Amino acid sequence: MSEWPIPRALSEELPSVQPFAPEMLPSLLRAVAEDIAERMQVPLDYPAVALVLCLAGAVNRRARIQPKRRDTAWVVVPNLWGGIVAPPGFMKTPVLAEATRPLAKIEDQWNRDYQRAMANHPDHNGPPRKRLIVNDATHEKLHEIMRDNPAGVFAIRDELTGWIAELEAAGREGERAFYLSAWNGDTGHSVDRIKRGSIHVPACCLSLLGGIQPDRLRKFMSELSDSNLQEDGLIQRFQLLVWPDFDSQFEYVDRPPEVNAQRRLEQLYSAITKLDPQRPLKFRFGAEAQLLFVEWFEILEHRIRSGQLEPALLGHLGKYRSLMPTLATLFEIASSGFEGFEGSRGAWQVSKENAGRAIKWCTYLESHARRIYSLKPSPEQQSAIALLGKIRDRAIGPTGFFTVREAAQHEWTALKTAGQVRKAVALLMTSGWIRPTSLPVESKGGRPSSRFEVNPQVWLSSEL
Repeated sequence: MSEWPIPRALSEELPSVQPFAPEMLPSLLRAVAEDIAERMQVPLDYPAVALVLCLAGAVNRRARIQPKRRDTAWVVVPNLWGGIVAPPGFMKTPVLAEATRPLAKIEDQWNRDYQRAMANHPDHNGPPRKRLIVNDATHEKLHEIMRDNPAGVFAIRDELTGWIAELEAAGREGERAFYLSAWNGDTGHSVDRIKRGSIHVPACCLSLLGGIQPDRLRKFMSELSDSNLQEDGLIQRFQLLVWPDFDSQFEYVDRPPEVNAQRRLEQLYSAITKLDPQRPLKFRFGAEAQLLFVEWFEILEHRIRSGQLEPALLGHLGKYRSLMPTLATLFEIASSGFEGFEGSRGAWQVSKENAGRAIKWCTYLESHARRIYSLKPSPEQQSAIALLGKIRDRAIGPTGFFTVREAAQHEWTALKTAGQVRKAVALLMTSGWIRPTSLPVESKGGRPSSRFEVNPQVWLSSEL
């Protein structure tokens, strides 16, 4: 027989993504993002997305926007979920640490203030503890924290796929429902327990930032059922989840951070976190920005209603209705500087420039969403991946040969019928993992079954 080819991965080639443009950020965020990207030699997407999510985590329920001119019932709270998809060793964690450091300083100061206040209360019945950041809290504890912090909180998780997978598990429906409510930013949630009593939070609000490794994301998406992907839109809530291409070029950079830009950002966060969530900043689109929003919104609705979008992507884009006004609000806050927030009254105007920025972000983020959803295998891919896994585990073809009949008789998931097995076999052949042999299997009468030979690299490669 001829030599075996190098087998190809069963996953399709990743769709291209739109590169990040620096002008998509207001000048303050841009200066900090470019500083981090240059010093760490990472795509600008990394710090840009992290900083926008940090801004959302600082704002949460301290501001809101009414997107339509007359419809006062539709009000959007500018909290966000998202993160960075990057392989190990690609500076994901250091970027997140650098971007979140100003907020961590505020959290540390609040903690010191709380400890001093508690020292003055021997009965430990002091004031509620102010919180800005949470890392690893049960949803019950997080619910308590939100009760004492009506502005909401900012969750930072280094690895998101494990947390999402936990929420997909049976028996976690209550926890899942809580996080779905917290993404909305303005939905009440009650928890009733015998020992803890009843706790009601009128409006749960959570912004969320984390990282994901591509291999873990690929595995998670391949194992995620279609119903779980579409039923309540948990994955679609990660609107700022980006997976940029990593430039192979490297330049050694050793210089001090841009201290002035960082100090201005800290001042911005400090001013924001002093705002009273019971009297939030109120935003409306300015006249020109309103026209931009209406034009963009009509195009979005026509796309959603066209019937041409895949269900998962349709659900994702449906949540852009609130994403665009959320981003526009955050960019306006960042553009306005850190003066005039405290005690402000009336409605703040979102400029045409920041509305345009928000629209560009939606286009940019959609390209990344398409890349992420492409990891969900087609039925044929699912069957081929399942069959290759069984071969690799030597559950079939341990000697290097197998037949369709042998594979179908086990009725494995995604391989329950001969038709599914044949489609899997066809894809494995075109990908170089198996090939037909010229020798039929001995049979007692009737037509012999075709036999397939396994590429020995199945047991050497980790690719599927």
